[in-house]
Amino acid sequence: MNARAYFTILRPVHSIVITLFGFCVWAWLNSLFHVSQEALFYTLAIFSPVFLGSVLLGPIHEVMHRSFSAVLPGARLTLLKWHLGAVSLTALLLSVASVRLVRTIPAVALIGLIIAGLALPVLNNRKRWKQLPSSFFTFLLFGVILAASARTSVVIFCQQSPWIVLLMGIGCACSCFRIGFLRRNVQERWREPNFFCFQSMVPLLCSDMILHAASQQAQLAQKQTPMEGTAWSVCAVSSSLRDWIAVVYHARFGRISRFRHLIQLSLSGLGMMPFIVGISYLGSKLSLPELCRLLVEAGKPRGSADHQALFSAFMLFPVFASSSALLAATRAIVPAANFPIARPRLAACMFINAGLLSALVLAAYLLGAVVTMVAASSIAGVPFEPGMLQKSVASFLILPPLIATGLGIVFMRNAGLRFIASAIFSLGTLFATVAIAVRFAPWVTSPHGLLVCAAATVIAAWLSWRAARNYYGTCDLTCPIAWIKKLGIGVA
Repeated sequence: MNARAYFTILRPVHSIVITLFGFCVWAWLNSLFHVSQEALFYTLAIFSPVFLGSVLLGPIHEVMHRSFSAVLPGARLTLLKWHLGAVSLTALLLSVASVRLVRTIPAVALIGLIIAGLALPVLNNRKRWKQLPSSFFTFLLFGVILAASARTSVVIFCQQSPWIVLLMGIGCACSCFRIGFLRRNVQERWREPNFFCFQSMVPLLCSDMILHAASQQAQLAQKQTPMEGTAWSVCAVSSSLRDWIAVVYHARFGRISRFRHLIQLSLSGLGMMPFIVGISYLGSKLSLPELCRLLVEAGKPRGSADHQALFSAFMLFPVFASSSALLAATRAIVPAANFPIARPRLAACMFINAGLLSALVLAAYLLGAVVTMVAASSIAGVPFEPGMLQKSVASFLILPPLIATGLGIVFMRNAGLRFIASAIFSLGTLFATVAIAVRFAPWVTSPHGLLVCAAATVIAAWLSWRAARNYYGTCDLTCPIAWIKKLGIGVA
């Protein structure tokens, strides 16, 4: 293998696009801990090495998982040599950046952590993690919890025993490469061909590969799903809208039961608020009763959410809720098959399904917020009052018109206008939730505010419905809303 072949596999442009995500992580850690040196330390010496190690290793794993890899002579040792060279160069660059920017940790300890982090992804055999939604987001969650709970201990150990950290890092790297590239660990990868690395799944840059990967995953899921969940038990379908809504829903989501789909849609909403409060607790110096007392006091009409531990609970939580609801609606608006019904009837079925799923997601998030506030009042020893939910309820009251507007933006045909409208919509959602949490929650929950929210929801839903009907009345039904499919959203 020469350098041209290796860089063709690595896809440097796609790798650079993925690497830019690390800057977002640094900004998040910096805002979470409000200590720039610690944020730089965890970003450059702990998160970035593991992340970049996964990026460098992904294309090599993708080659190993193809059927032709088993018959390539010397492929294992050749890929090992090139990956070792790429890791060495990356370790050198990260070490130089870490030594220059991180002043509180000895350079020896930084180098040891970087070497170990770059080598750790080699241990991932792509089998142990297949039951998890995403091994990367699992690692990110683990890193945030570690940084929030044990960051002081890690810093002290690196400062007091830097040479031990270096030796441990070198030993870890040697063990990882030896185990990860063993013959028996490499030879069996081709039996699981449904693996695609980060570089193959970059939105907008890898549209064809995303469609191929999604179709392969769908076929695999259909083979692994028991027949009971995919059976259509209705003997006859009438001409009523209700029956065809059920048909369209089953064609899109019929691989799993309705109960399982309900759990999938609700689980993130029910657990997001407790998760955000837990991260705020780990990242602050407050005790749990103190944090809960601040939380319930901030939820009241005249409460203040200025404390850094409360920012995510009242301001980012509605953003997550609107994003999840809009994603669920977007997945439901792409037909899974061609149906023998009129185009206006098809648009109505898709639009109603999208509205029901987004409402379900919003209800789950709102229920999670209510349960969290009730639990927080109990932990803080403060009697629960409905007024504690004012900010949460006010934030959710503006989400239905926003989600309806976002769904209408999806049906815009011009890519440039759709991009601009999406950017304005995202920033507007963020500013609206911040404004409500800071000042306008009492007005939104007043009779006038409720009337305005209801009117805005009706108008936005009507405009979105008109956009959907116009789109399905004129689009090519063999490939509707192709740009959503290219993002992997509309592929069942």
